[in-house]
Amino acid sequence: MHVIVIGGSISGAESVRALVDNPEVTSIDWFEAGDLALVQGWGANAAMHLSALAQQGVTVHNQTTVTQLNPATHSLTATTGASSQDYSYDKLILSTGSAAIELPLPGAKLDGVMSIAHRSSIFTLKKQVQNPDIKNVVIVGAGYIGVMFAEPFNQAGKHVTVVDIADQPVATNLDSEFSSQIAANMTESGVTLALGEGVQEFIGQDGHVTAVRSEKGTYPADLVIVAVGNRANTAWLQGIVDLDSRGVVKTDAYMRTSDPDILAVGDATTVNYLPTDTELRISLASNAARGGRFAGRYLGAPTRKFPGVSGTSALEVFGKFFAATGLSTVTAGKSGAAVASSFVTAPLLMADAPATMNAEIQFKLIYDPTSRRVLGAQLLSDVNVTAYINVVALAIQAKMTVEDLEYADFFFQPSLAAPINVINEAELAAN
Repeated sequence: MHVIVIGGSISGAESVRALVDNPEVTSIDWFEAGDLALVQGWGANAAMHLSALAQQGVTVHNQTTVTQLNPATHSLTATTGASSQDYSYDKLILSTGSAAIELPLPGAKLDGVMSIAHRSSIFTLKKQVQNPDIKNVVIVGAGYIGVMFAEPFNQAGKHVTVVDIADQPVATNLDSEFSSQIAANMTESGVTLALGEGVQEFIGQDGHVTAVRSEKGTYPADLVIVAVGNRANTAWLQGIVDLDSRGVVKTDAYMRTSDPDILAVGDATTVNYLPTDTELRISLASNAARGGRFAGRYLGAPTRKFPGVSGTSALEVFGKFFAATGLSTVTAGKSGAAVASSFVTAPLLMADAPATMNAEIQFKLIYDPTSRRVLGAQLLSDVNVTAYINVVALAIQAKMTVEDLEYADFFFQPSLAAPINVINEAELAAN
């Protein structure tokens, strides 16, 4: 079986990794429109990685754009520079990723207004942290990416302003009892939070951005980072495979598109969102990686369905570790799901453990009030206990109830954990 993979993002890379180990696959062509070394972060090791791929039967077509896809003939046309060539396939995996949403506002094209389109743009922005000419940074968007970039610029002594239409940071992922604490830590660190404000324009002088004007104020800026989300990079697929109203590729439970020999993975498509059993686009690298690995392993006969995801994520920011999975009360409201919740605060260790070793964990459980099925959770702490959230992600996938986790057997060791784990505590509090 000859397989073509289009796209060098994480879902494409994981697809290739699985295809190499798939005994049904005889050869692989991997196309990337940009520079695969930048997309994958290979840096000086690019030649080594490309050599290893070649030895595994993977032909890499770097900086090569697929200009035409012909499902009827199982072929495509790709262009490298001024040269075009046709290629055939038995199976094809689309990993076309996403493109950053750009705000259609005055001044959006000024120098110094940057968006996070892919991994290489993250590297570019990180280099700006030590740029002495940048004194004021405005970040438009207080989600995961926005708060993640706020910290290094703040620590480098830049004045950072974060503007968002929402009234709390990471409001899509965390309920207010958690996001308010992150907001407080950001403010205490010197970050200006301009929340509940919509950006109106980017102001510039001599072609370079100098300020950002919102509905309520104007903020000086030598650099603007627009981090308001992304959209599926699928416009070129119109009329080739079925897309939904947002341009997202429609797939079945086996990750197949409307053409059974074309699969789609990553940000370009939807996955089964387990808490509500609906098809959603979940733009997380972890989901893209799992989807890519699954597609590469099971792209032959449709024998195994993709198990779905719960949107599990975690981040360390401004002295706090937080993690979330499944529904929050905010997202439950938007989806129309009826939920109940319990909130507990518990020590990491026994109460009499030395203060230098101990820490407080705040934990919120989301569940169905009728069936008692676990639907989500969030946690916040000064120490890294983010892996606890994986237990709840597994509980969601297994459709476990509150009662199933009440007395779940979590270990106790005075120097490592409390006698009753915080997850048990949250389940018990739900009764």
